[in-house]
Amino acid sequence: MEVRETTRNGTLIERVEVDYDKGVVIVTDGKETTKRALTDAEIAESTALEAERSAGETIHKALQVNKTFLALEKPTAAQVAAQTKALTRQVSALLKLQLRDYSEV
Repeated sequence: MEVRETTRNGTLIERVEVDYDKGVVIVTDGKETTKRALTDAEIAESTALEAERSAGETIHKALQVNKTFLALEKPTAAQVAAQTKALTRQVSALLKLQLRDYSEV
């Protein structure tokens, strides 16, 4: 759940709760609370942001694996083959990112 609060001089003006799992937005402005469904655009934006976050985590993991491989003094043939496969997957993911295709990154 995402919560945003707007305050003025320490006084809460508005609180917005976005529950992506339930697909609702709850807005409290100090006097009343309203609840509405997320719009298609809000759902799409959330999905895209989650995909970007996930891609970032994957990139950091891949960089660590690459660093570990480069630290090997004499990698075995199996390690070289595994690293080649990993690099091929990484390049494919980068190409997809360039195309803004977050489906399998």
